[in-house]
Amino acid sequence: MKYLCLFLFTFLITTSAFTQHFTFGIENGINFSNLRQSKGNAHYAAQPGPVNGIFAKYEPVQWLVLQSGVNHASFYFNQNVYNYYYPDYYWLSSSFYPTSSMIAPTYFHDESKFSFLRLPLLVKFKTQGRLSAEFGGGAYYAVLTNDEFRGKDKDIRTEEYQNQQFPPMNDWGWIVAGSLNYRITNRWSIFASGQITTGHEKYIDNVESKIGSTEFTFGVGYNPFKNEFRTAKNDSANKKMNIIPHTGINISNTRSTENKDEYQSVTGLSAGVSVNFTIGPDVSLLTGAWFEQKGYGLNYNGNNSFIYLPPKEFETQNVPATTSEVSLDYLTFPFMLELAFGRKLRSNISFGAYYSWLQNAFSQGERVVTNNYGEGYQVKKEYFTENQEQWFKNSDAGFMLGYRIEMPVFSWGSVFMAVNQSLGAVDILKNIGDLQTYPQFSIEDKMYNRSTTVMMGLTIPVTQK
Repeated sequence: MKYLCLFLFTFLITTSAFTQHFTFGIENGINFSNLRQSKGNAHYAAQPGPVNGIFAKYEPVQWLVLQSGVNHASFYFNQNVYNYYYPDYYWLSSSFYPTSSMIAPTYFHDESKFSFLRLPLLVKFKTQGRLSAEFGGGAYYAVLTNDEFRGKDKDIRTEEYQNQQFPPMNDWGWIVAGSLNYRITNRWSIFASGQITTGHEKYIDNVESKIGSTEFTFGVGYNPFKNEFRTAKNDSANKKMNIIPHTGINISNTRSTENKDEYQSVTGLSAGVSVNFTIGPDVSLLTGAWFEQKGYGLNYNGNNSFIYLPPKEFETQNVPATTSEVSLDYLTFPFMLELAFGRKLRSNISFGAYYSWLQNAFSQGERVVTNNYGEGYQVKKEYFTENQEQWFKNSDAGFMLGYRIEMPVFSWGSVFMAVNQSLGAVDILKNIGDLQTYPQFSIEDKMYNRSTTVMMGLTIPVTQK
């Protein structure tokens, strides 16, 4: 992976130097860290960190972009394993007023930072015009740059300690990226981009996790060669492909084979980019990459925070009232057939399948415990955030239906509103034999994702001259 990225990067820069379709520039932005495939109940919340670097782009044809460069990114991880707060209230039968006391929270604080010099390589589709969109993906190779591991500070550690305790010095992974670009002049342009990354090596030992991130950057590009705009009118006769970025709200739940009435709906974010390929009159194929926050809620008397487990017969006292929201973040790839109707105001009906790749799984909420005494009782509240990736499969798949209505507003594209319904066909809970630790309880449920997405976005045609 290292030598492949270096070779392609060198090839890109060398080739670009002799073509007018070459752009280079600078980018700056922010990343939000994410740990992938972690073990245990610890959950590391997303933390912001800086991203900055230089890039180079080469357009061998009108609709294709090859991009590489060098950037530096720092990822921060902050965890409070026992971040609980207990307000206690006592009601005594001999008093008209309750008395209260506070129990100080107990913290186990863990903060980590990993900085990398990254060499990405991306292949992206591109629309034409002064305002254009790019969407694609690729891979990256990264070198760890922390002073305590690379600098002079590492010398205070023995070689044996470095070999056993230091994290991997290099990493590689995958990128899914998209951007909106605006050409100010023939030479200068600006852009806003977003991407999702997933690493390969494990960096935090106690949870055995890989580093991932969601990143947003802004930048400026410069074309040193004279290059006229590649503009084209929104002519449906020449349209072969659409770039369709969107954002919206995802309303999700789960279909459970057991205790299905105990699970509640939750809302989350849905955002991504689709690509629409025309295969016939008013018929097209749609695919892309979407980031979707799915999950479900729990509100019952019991201890478990991610699945409904009613109290046992002998558990008649001190059973907490648990309110929990389970978050399941996916990177989704749809594969759909789309039928279009109308000319000015177009309706699009789509149907097909999807495949989703789990990015994160955790539960958060509160437990309220009531202890009864002879003269009164005590109420204790506990807040929790727990990692749950060990219980859920790394992927999901199912069927998807959608309806989109779009209206041409700009000379270069249309705006739209859409509704999508996805029906999971895969049990998202792991089998007993696949679990990292054997559970102390029996899992009889089978869970299937269900979600309805309401979204809006742009339809930007790629036209052929």
